[in-house]
Amino acid sequence: MLMQALELFTKLLGDHFMTAQCLKDIADFFFFVDQTDSNLDKPLSFYRKAMEMMEKLGVGNQKESILTLKTFGFCHMRNGNFEEAISLLQRAESVAEMELEKDHRWTVMVKTELAIVHYKLASAREMEPLMKQLVLDKMEASLKEGLDMSYRLVGSRTIDHLGNKDLIRNVLNHYPERFPEEQYPRR
Repeated sequence: MLMQALELFTKLLGDHFMTAQCLKDIADFFFFVDQTDSNLDKPLSFYRKAMEMMEKLGVGNQKESILTLKTFGFCHMRNGNFEEAISLLQRAESVAEMELEKDHRWTVMVKTELAIVHYKLASAREMEPLMKQLVLDKMEASLKEGLDMSYRLVGSRTIDHLGNKDLIRNVLNHYPERFPEEQYPRR
């Protein structure tokens, strides 16, 4: 159905935000529903096309691009391309901070996913102790900002409402000295 929609949007609208959104939806399907971890070429290709169209339409640095940038970055992380993942997530973070109100759930998603990418990078690669410390400091700062914002938005100290709560819980449990349980509960 999504491919049929893309065909219609392309034919009837051409380069249009709805066409770009359809490309993102197809990428999301391949990334989340189809669970193509072994081959992320399809979702990466569709995210790339969606972002290219958003750039062409002039919304590549507006709030409409935030979720596409976020998931495109997270897809790169799962594909092992940490540098591109960080770049895309930092761009999403910058857009969110410029385009959205001070506390927003999209900003929470971007900051926590950026923290997870830093965590995965520190875990996946051998690096000099000073470099690893820098990556972990970035992870800590991003996760604390995201969680503190989330707590303000929800009105309680919980992560159960977050889509990436299991990954966040892994980080919290792995670094209890950085994230004391009384301040950053695991539930």
